[in-house]
Amino acid sequence: MSHYEQFKKTAKDTIYTIANASSALARRAKLTVDITRNHTKIRREHIEIGKKYYELFKEEPDDAFKDSCETITTALEQIAAMEKELEDLKNGRCCCNEEKTSEDEVS
Repeated sequence: MSHYEQFKKTAKDTIYTIANASSALARRAKLTVDITRNHTKIRREHIEIGKKYYELFKEEPDDAFKDSCETITTALEQIAAMEKELEDLKNGRCCCNEEKTSEDEVS
């Protein structure tokens, strides 16, 4: 085999090896993206299941979910109170527990 033929064969082998490696890397990247996309779908569905469960059973949850439901209910109550306070502050109504000054006590 001449040097040219040997060089040509080596070049073809190298190109084939690079093409296979490139193809494998592209496939790995696509699989990784697809796996991540499916994990995201699962997370979204878990969240939706949790929301539906809470809405359906928040008054009488199964013992396994009781603490979580109570935590959500408490947080929602706190949010509502804070939103009301925020709205009052925006409307110029102060709902702060300010101490009375001596001038207020005289009147």
